[in-house]
Amino acid sequence: MEKHFYQTIRKNLWKLENNDWNVLKIDTYATRGIPDLLVRCPDQHFHFVELKVTTTRKVRLSPHQVAFFEKNKETRSWLMVEDKTQSIYLYKASQILDIKKEGLSVQPLGGFFEYPYIDWEKIFNALRK
Repeated sequence: MEKHFYQTIRKNLWKLENNDWNVLKIDTYATRGIPDLLVRCPDQHFHFVELKVTTTRKVRLSPHQVAFFEKNKETRSWLMVEDKTQSIYLYKASQILDIKKEGLSVQPLGGFFEYPYIDWEKIFNALRK
């Protein structure tokens, strides 16, 4: 499911007019908890983005993922969740403990983007905040 979400992100990223974004998929088996994507935005800042897909209000996070976000909560690290309606929630790393406990009921500080009116430019620009 996350593979499809990643492909959707890549496809929509290429459609942006000002495409100075770069997304690198991180496949690591040696170090647990490292987010799925390394994103470089046009202002040359890097962001870690963990992708999750859920069919419930709960977001499944491993202890290693929680530890990574807790340790890096002041950095440009994000959790991007797609729900069963294909809406997208963008959470800052500092929200990870609340998300682990309360799931999608936590207000996403990065934004909520409701399907089918998802503005991918707004999503990517939210990473720059």
